[in-house]
Amino acid sequence: MTYVGLVFLTLLFWDWTRTERINAEVLRTQYQLFEIRDKLRESAMQDAEFARSWLFAYLDSTISRTITVLPKATLWHAALVYIVKKRSGNEAFVLLANELEKPKNIAYKHIHLELIASIALFLRNRHVGLVRTVLIMALVFAGMRKLAKTTANVFAAVFVQSIGEPRPQETPSWASQREMAACL
Repeated sequence: MTYVGLVFLTLLFWDWTRTERINAEVLRTQYQLFEIRDKLRESAMQDAEFARSWLFAYLDSTISRTITVLPKATLWHAALVYIVKKRSGNEAFVLLANELEKPKNIAYKHIHLELIASIALFLRNRHVGLVRTVLIMALVFAGMRKLAKTTANVFAAVFVQSIGEPRPQETPSWASQREMAACL
């Protein structure tokens, strides 16, 4: 019974530390987004024309909305938003990309890239377990591929040792030694 209680307390502590880690990551990212928004608004104060543009309104509202929804944002929400936006068309994204490519908007392009990088880093850090799982699976699959290749080479060597090397007259002219070993 004490082991069950100990396991329960351990799981409770683990869940609490995970929740606190996510809350700390939310706060860190929110402060980072506040800094980005402050840079954007400072640029708008220096350039009155930019302050009246749709680009400023878009960037400012996007940053503000992101700060608001960040505590609830997950990788799955981001994937859903991407799928919905992809299906609904990308005219707005093309318009935004064209506007950000203009030489006068280079500084705002950097602000937009900072926003995207902050969100991506937040999602990666929020789902650190998922990221580690995917990396481990990739390493395991790569290791399995290498193991399969090594095993095939060992079986080919054992097969050649058990029946002996094929004589040149037994080897078809169209097959090389490597091709025959690869077939094994």
